[in-house]
Amino acid sequence: MVRILFVTSPEAHTDSPSQLSSSYWTAEWVTHEQRTRFLTSETAGLYHQDWNGRDDFLRVGRPSGYFAFVVHETLSMAMRWSRRPQVELDVISFRNFSAIATLDDDGDKLAGYTRSYDIVYGGLEYTTDTVERHNMPNRRTEMLYIDRLDKLRHTVFVWPPPRQTLFYRHKLQLLNHLDLIAITVTKTRRPRSQMLEDPQQFTNLTARKADPHDIDAQHGLLWFYQDLVHPLRVHGELRVFTVAEKIVSIVGTTPTQLGDDSWFVKDASAVYGLDELADAIEANADPHDVLVRRGDSVHQRQKAMEALHKFVLQTLSALIERAESLFHEPSVMRDFARIDVSFMKKENGEDGFDYFVNEVEIGCDVNLFSPQSDFAEAVMDEILNAIVARYTKGLQVQAPAPSQPLSPPPSPPPPAKRMKLSAPRKPRTLLWPTARYPQCELNGENGLLCL
Repeated sequence: MVRILFVTSPEAHTDSPSQLSSSYWTAEWVTHEQRTRFLTSETAGLYHQDWNGRDDFLRVGRPSGYFAFVVHETLSMAMRWSRRPQVELDVISFRNFSAIATLDDDGDKLAGYTRSYDIVYGGLEYTTDTVERHNMPNRRTEMLYIDRLDKLRHTVFVWPPPRQTLFYRHKLQLLNHLDLIAITVTKTRRPRSQMLEDPQQFTNLTARKADPHDIDAQHGLLWFYQDLVHPLRVHGELRVFTVAEKIVSIVGTTPTQLGDDSWFVKDASAVYGLDELADAIEANADPHDVLVRRGDSVHQRQKAMEALHKFVLQTLSALIERAESLFHEPSVMRDFARIDVSFMKKENGEDGFDYFVNEVEIGCDVNLFSPQSDFAEAVMDEILNAIVARYTKGLQVQAPAPSQPLSPPPSPPPPAKRMKLSAPRKPRTLLWPTARYPQCELNGENGLLCL
């Protein structure tokens, strides 16, 4: 029996899996009219099938259909895991978990609260392309919480490891690694990226692309520009999911004309090869049909998929090697990652295209972009298997010992779902300098990008 404490996403406010059962979801194809009727904001081209008209069924912190989908997906994972044999799972909201972590001066309460668990899943916002939403009252409290979470890994297995997830959240560091891997390993082209010391030097404000959640708080943002990649903007990308360093599934997403957080989603069990893309672009009037192959011979499909797998796994292996040289512990990417791939023309006017990695995402809030519920559930099962295997192998003992041993708690902790706390301080969103890079055009050539 494995005991798991599942820390939910910051936007989800529940401490009981039973509260989730009435809103269990499956993702299905819908038309734009149906999607608009079910949610006021776009949800990556998907909707929750059992939606019954309530606007508070997720109790999310902001009116964003995209984040509602991510949160609902995360809570659905908790429900599915709780039904697995040999798994005992308790759910605790991020708000309550972070309050426990920061209640005392030495962090012993958090260690005592989690000592009866084998695995603590979650604890941070892990996606690499969104601003932190920890709902902490100030930065000192947030840094204290992160320090406590890192200290906790010496007494319980915490997934994903806090130090690694903090590193992967910094977009520019990840870009630097991807640039070097493209030069030295895959020998492929990538969009050029460059930091901007003073974004005000660009007077064309319409060319700037800011995260809509931070549009009123632009102080402290880091700006940089990146070459505009036409195929990415028009034809989309392939979301490649890897579990235990193996590709488990691929989903194709193509941006719609409905907004930045809206996609057409298709199963990409077959793709066009790089040498076929020029003909595919010319032959398909609909840009949504360029990346995902339909028909053709088994040999062509197999050849194209082998090339994509080779590129993704080469990149993943190189990223893991670099991460483990930095942290001296197994990379979280060995367990689960999503690698987003698109294509662009080769260097120096050569014919043909190269794959490039647009983003790499890890951890708890990775959107599965699931066009079918059975796909999402299969990936959820694989993720749990990988995490339990990591725990079972005892790899967590490779982490360095804490400088001071933790004191035993004075009394056993109550179950997670029965935990009661005094009303927390009114939360507010804390912005850290970081960066993301939605594609946007500047002077017809470059894209100016920020969070």
